Amino acid sequence: MTTAYEKIDERLRRLPDWAVFAFGMIQALAIVAVKTIALPGVPLTDFLLIPVAWTGWLSRSRTYAYAAAVCIAGVTVFIAEVGPTRAPLAATLVSAAARLLLYLIALAVLRAIRRVQVAREEEARTDHLTGVANGRAFEAIAAREIAHSRRRGGELSLLYLDVDEFKDVNDRFGHGAGDEVLTAIGEAMVTSVRASDVVARLGGDEFAVLMPGTGRFAAVTVARRMRERLGGVVTADGGRVRFSIGVVSYAVPPTCADAMIRDADAVMYRAKGLGKDRIESVMIGAQASASTGA
Repeated sequence: MTTAYEKIDERLRRLPDWAVFAFGMIQALAIVAVKTIALPGVPLTDFLLIPVAWTGWLSRSRTYAYAAAVCIAGVTVFIAEVGPTRAPLAATLVSAAARLLLYLIALAVLRAIRRVQVAREEEARTDHLTGVANGRAFEAIAAREIAHSRRRGGELSLLYLDVDEFKDVNDRFGHGAGDEVLTAIGEAMVTSVRASDVVARLGGDEFAVLMPGTGRFAAVTVARRMRERLGGVVTADGGRVRFSIGVVSYAVPPTCADAMIRDADAVMYRAKGLGKDRIESVMIGAQASASTGA
C-alpha cells in the first residue's frame, strides 16, 4: 500500500532539476526575508539547511545540489553583512566555509540514502528472473497512462503474451531450463518494443506490453516484430518455443488496468482457441469493434 508520503515524494521527483533548484532558492530567499525584515534578532540561519536538503533530495543531477549548497552558503554571508551586528569579513567567510562543508556533508548523506531508496524501489518494481517490470509496477504505470489517455485523449494498446505448452518445457527439461526460456523471452520482448512501451511479466509464463499513444495498426506491427524476435527462443533441445499473443487497442481505455488485462487475456485465449502460435487483435472504440488475426 502506497503511503501519502510516497505519493507526494513520487510526484515531486518528476519535477525537472531546474524547477527543484529554483524552488529551493525561493525557500532560501523567503528565509532571508523573514530573518532580515521581520525577525532580525531571531537566529534563523540554520533553517537554510532546508532548501539545501530539498534540492539534494529531489534533484537527479549532483550539479544542482552542489550549486544550491554554494549559493546558500553565500546567502549566509549576505545575512551576516546586513545584520545589526556585523562581524569581521574574514570571520564571516570562515563561518560560510564551515556551513558549506556542513551542507556538502549533508548532501552526501542524503544522496547516499536516496540511492539506496531508488535501488530498493527499482528492485521492488522489477521481476527478479527476467529483469522486466513486475505486475505491481505494471499496474501503477498502467493506471497513470489510463488516466492520461482518458484526460487528454489518445489511443492506448495492450499486448498480452502466453507461452504455448510451457508446462511441457518444465516437465521435459526442468524448471531451470524453463527459467532460461523466460529470461530469453523477456530479453527478446524488450528489444522488440519502443522506448515508450512497458514490458512486464505478470506471472508464470504470461507477459504484457503497455503501448501508450498507440492504435491497433501500430500495436499489431509491434506484435509481429516481437514474434519474429521471439523466433530465436528455443528449448534445451533446440525446439522452437511458440506463443499466443492478444492485442487490444482502445480509442478510450477503461477506468482500470484490470479491465484492460481481462480484455487482452480474452483476445489471447481466442488466439489459443484458433490453433495457438498466432496473433489476434481487437480495436475497442466508441462506435464499433474490429478484429484481426495473424
